[in-house]
Amino acid sequence: MSGPLPDRDRSRFLKSLEKELESAGIEAAKEESERILEDALGLTRTRLFLDLGHEVPAAAVERSLKILEGRKKRVPLAFLLGKACFRDLELFVNDRVLIPRPETEILVDAVVREMKRTEKIRRAGLNPSYGTIPDQPISFLDIGTGSGAIAIALLKELPNARGTLLDISAEALEVARKNVEKYGFEKRATLEQGDILPHPNFFPEGEGKRMRGSGRFDLIVSNPPYLSETDFKTLQPELEYEPRTALDGGKDGLDFYRTVIPAAEEHLNPGGRLAFEVGMGQAEQVSAWLLEAGYVNIQRFQDLIGIERVVIAAKKEKTRNPKREIRNESE
Repeated sequence: MSGPLPDRDRSRFLKSLEKELESAGIEAAKEESERILEDALGLTRTRLFLDLGHEVPAAAVERSLKILEGRKKRVPLAFLLGKACFRDLELFVNDRVLIPRPETEILVDAVVREMKRTEKIRRAGLNPSYGTIPDQPISFLDIGTGSGAIAIALLKELPNARGTLLDISAEALEVARKNVEKYGFEKRATLEQGDILPHPNFFPEGEGKRMRGSGRFDLIVSNPPYLSETDFKTLQPELEYEPRTALDGGKDGLDFYRTVIPAAEEHLNPGGRLAFEVGMGQAEQVSAWLLEAGYVNIQRFQDLIGIERVVIAAKKEKTRNPKREIRNESE
């Protein structure tokens, strides 16, 4: 700290937190100061501002200052708070997992739309390749699940889905397990440890094996490591605290995609989807590899400033041969 914070009046204390964060180069200083004090007081945003004239208790001051000191060292706020927001979820996080980001919400939104469409087709019995049981669950694999953010969001949005959560890290899987249990999805989620990259033929059997006697999935989804060697030269200080294995995509950032795209096809049901988050400027190459591998209905989705962040493709269905095309979608 540059000096002692002023009195414990809530409004002035909050302003002092903001100034300290600004002096440390934190861009979202106002928002973060509010989140720090919310956490320290155990209040919602609305309650925080109802009585700004109230005094901040000594314990809350101590908690706030401890978080502030960590944040001034550029430790991510989510790690200091032990939680991160993702869509309408509040997830436990620590430095063993990647902090969920808004770009990944675009991935979830696009996947939910695709899988709801698949579910309608299945229920209507319009495509025999999806099976003939109307209430047959959708089976998905989340590669590199980390905190479980993607999988848990999908399980919440798709009540008829069952997921396999795969990660190389046992510590990350423990974080995911806590979040799965928090939202009561233990019976619909299977957690498995494994590494796809050096062993592209290693795909867990997941829920599909139990449901249909097949280890294939209706969806394989991932927010993989996609930072390049060049990206690591200009990292924000906060990223130094996140696990490198969740960020490092190799020399050009594309190692995961070039390995998983050809390997995933045999682990998808006909018509099944392969969905990725991608880094800036990577969508074109990832789409080309998908097309080359025989995937169809390739779609790309942009963030709010027009950067392509998500690529989704489908495995060919048995009953028809749809035109192979690439479509750009805006969020």
